[in-house]
Amino acid sequence: MESVRPLLDGAVKAGISAAHRVPYGYGDKAVEIATNLTEKYLQDSEARAALQARALELNRIAVARGEQLSVYPDWCDHGSRLIAYTCEQYLDSPIWCTVFILDGIALWLIFCILRRQREQNQEDLQARKGQPRSVRMRRLWGRLRAAVKTASMNAKTEYGSSSMRGESSEHWKKAFEEVAKARDHRKKYLWKKDYDLMGVMGRGMGPVIMVFCTTLISFETHSWYTLVLPSFGLPPRCFLFVAALTAVVPFRIFLDYFRTSFTDPGSPQAYSPRGSNVVACSDCDIEIGGQASSEVKKCHKCGGPKPLRCHHCKVCRRCVLKMDHHCPFVNNCVGLRNHRFFILFLLELVIGCSVLVACLLPQLLVSLRGGPHQTLANRIHVITTFAVALIADSMLSPFFYYHMQLVIVNETTLENMKSRNQRMEHKMKQKQLERNIQRAEKNGDEPKLQEFKVELAALNAKEEVRRAAAKEEHARYSQGSFMANFTEVFGAPPAAWRKHVEAVLEWFNPAKTVKPAKTRSA
Repeated sequence: MESVRPLLDGAVKAGISAAHRVPYGYGDKAVEIATNLTEKYLQDSEARAALQARALELNRIAVARGEQLSVYPDWCDHGSRLIAYTCEQYLDSPIWCTVFILDGIALWLIFCILRRQREQNQEDLQARKGQPRSVRMRRLWGRLRAAVKTASMNAKTEYGSSSMRGESSEHWKKAFEEVAKARDHRKKYLWKKDYDLMGVMGRGMGPVIMVFCTTLISFETHSWYTLVLPSFGLPPRCFLFVAALTAVVPFRIFLDYFRTSFTDPGSPQAYSPRGSNVVACSDCDIEIGGQASSEVKKCHKCGGPKPLRCHHCKVCRRCVLKMDHHCPFVNNCVGLRNHRFFILFLLELVIGCSVLVACLLPQLLVSLRGGPHQTLANRIHVITTFAVALIADSMLSPFFYYHMQLVIVNETTLENMKSRNQRMEHKMKQKQLERNIQRAEKNGDEPKLQEFKVELAALNAKEEVRRAAAKEEHARYSQGSFMANFTEVFGAPPAAWRKHVEAVLEWFNPAKTVKPAKTRSA
C-alpha cells in the first residue's frame, strides 16, 4: 500500500495541474471526481489488505495449533466427508468431472436400450413357444395361404393380359416377392412400435433425473443451514430449536418425493387364464364401480383389462388406474394411489422455496454489491442458491395451482389436455370455415357459400354433442362438490377444519379463471 500511494499522489497532482488549465470550471469538477475515486480506491484497498492480514493471522494460528489448512471454499465441508470429497474433486478438475458424468449417463442409456432389446426378444420367443405346436403350424399355414392368395390377386390385377406361361409365372413371382417385402416391412414397423425408443430413453433417464432432483433438494437444504440460519445471529439454543423446527420441511419433501416415486400408482391385473373376465385387484372396485366386468375393455398393448379412466403408459409399459400423467422427475406415473403424495410434494416444495427466497434476499443484495467481508465462494454460493430457489418457485407455484384446480373438479391432466386439444381443434376449423365463407361472399360464389355454411353448422352441432358428452362424463366422475372431490384424493379433513378447507378450495375454483366468451354483433 505504501509503495502504491506515491504513484497515486503523483497521478493526482498531475491531473490537478492539468485540470486547472481547463476553462469554465470543468477542471474543478474533474478534480473533485478524481479525488473521490482515489479516496474510495484507497479505502477499499485498506479494507482488503486488513482482511488479507486477518486471514494470514488465522492461518498462522492454525498452523501453530497443528490444524490442517484447506484451500477449498468453506461451504465444501460441513461435516460430511463424502460431500467434501466430491466438491474438492469437482473443483480440482471440473471439465473432466463433467465429461465423466456425461459418459456415465451415455453408457447407462446404451445399457437400457440393449436390455430392452433383450427383453423384447425373450417376450417374442416365449410367445412363440407358449402355444402348442398344432396351433403354431395352423397359424403358419394360414399365413402362407393368405400370402399366396394376395400374390395371386396382385399378379392377376397387374399382369392379367399376359398370354405366355413363362411371363405369368415370372409376374406371379414378382408379386409374391412384393407381398413378402410388405409383410417384412409391417413386421419391422410393429417391432419398432412395440420397442418405442423414446419410451426406453425416458425410462432410462428416470433414475438420472431422480438423482439430479435429490441433489438439488439437498443443496438447497444445505444452504438453509449454512447460509440462512447463521445470518440471523441466533443464540446457540435458539439456533438448535429453529434448526430442528425447520427440519420438518425437508423431511416431508424427501418423504413425499420417495413415496410418489416408489408407490405403485395402481394397475389392473390381467384376465384370468380361463377367460372369466375377473379382475383380481384390491382397488379396482373404485374404478370399475358401475361398470360390469363383461363390459371392461381390453388394452391392445399389454393385453390386460382397461376400466374407465385407465390409460396405458408407454414409458412404464403398463396400464395405470386413473392415470394423471407420467412424471419423469419422480420416475413414475401419477395415478390412483400416489396422486395425493405428488400434490403434497409440490406444496412442500413451493413453501420451502418461497421461504428460502424471502430469507436469502438481504444476503443476495449484499452479494451483488460485493461486500468486503464476503469471499468469492460465498457470493457464488448465495447467488446460486437464490437462483435455483427462485426458478423452482416460479415454475412449481403455477403447476401446483393447476393441479389443485384439477383435483377439486375431479379431472386428470390427460382428460384436461384431451378436452383442451379438442376445443382448440374446433376453434381452428371454425375460423377456417369463417374465412372461407367471407372469401366466398366476397367472390359472389353462392354454391361454395352454401356448402361452407352447411359445414360450419355441422361442425357446431358436432361440437355441441361433444360438449354434452364431456359434461355427462364429468358429472359421472365428479362427486358433486369441491370438498367431496378433495376428500376422494386426500381423505376427509377433521370436522373442525372443514370450513377453512372449503374456503381455501374456493381459491382454486377454475370458474374464476375462465374468460367470458366474446359475443360478436350481427
